[in-house]
Amino acid sequence: MTTAVASKKVIQIRPNIVLGPYQNEKDTPRLVSYLNDKTVTGNFGTVLPDVYTTGNALEFLKRDNYKLHYSIRSLEQDDDLIGDIAIYSDGRFGYWLAPEFWNKGIMTQVVGELVREAKAVGVDKIMAEVHTSNPASKAVLTRNGFGFVGEGRDNPKGVLVWKYELDLSTMS
Repeated sequence: MTTAVASKKVIQIRPNIVLGPYQNEKDTPRLVSYLNDKTVTGNFGTVLPDVYTTGNALEFLKRDNYKLHYSIRSLEQDDDLIGDIAIYSDGRFGYWLAPEFWNKGIMTQVVGELVREAKAVGVDKIMAEVHTSNPASKAVLTRNGFGFVGEGRDNPKGVLVWKYELDLSTMS
């Protein structure tokens, strides 16, 4: 497996929003709370346990199957965890953000920064899937140059998704 690249780095997105490493003890309770919130997890492509526990969170924090992986943090809320963004070893891409931060353009900026970071560390292609019921996420991807490549149900939940790709090898 590929170990996370640059995950110790802190990247300023806005004066009050940064990407950075997980702070395991501090982040575990918030991670459990967010990943038990169906508003947050309803559009995930992966299947989570019905009740997401501290043990699940600790296991998640030990994973190393990423090319890049960052927590999204709010400096206005005592450097608290408010989201997650990752490019997995196989080039798949995923992210989530706490609902109170939706519709503020934050994720568009975060994705843009991760795309730049991915290009810098030699990632050639990023693939993403978006539930058809999630047009906001589709907009985040298209604003960052991802192109639509099709739709399908070949995901753990069997839901209809739009598939997007971004070829970084052609970007300057």
